[in-house]
Amino acid sequence: MERLLDCDTMLQFTFTNLNEDPKRIITFKNGSREVCDKNSGYEVDVYFRSTLRALSEVWWGENSILAACESEKLKATGPPAYTRNLSH
Repeated sequence: MERLLDCDTMLQFTFTNLNEDPKRIITFKNGSREVCDKNSGYEVDVYFRSTLRALSEVWWGENSILAACESEKLKATGPPAYTRNLSH
C-alpha cells in the first residue's frame, strides 16, 4: 500500500457478507487517508471484494494480501499498475 500513497488513490471495499452498507471507501490524498461510506466523487482506482473476516485477517496480519488474493478470499479489480503484485 505504501506505493499507492505517492498519488491520489481511491479504494472501494465491498463486503460480501454484509447486507446493510456493504461498501467502504478509503481515499489517499496529499499524504493523508480518509475512510468513508460513500464515494466523494472521485474515480475508484481499485475495487476489492471479500468478507469482512477475510479483510480483517489481512488487516491484523493473520493473512497476507497476496495469500488472500491467491486463495480468492479477496478479489481485486483495477489497472495492472495497482493490482499486478496481488496475485501470480
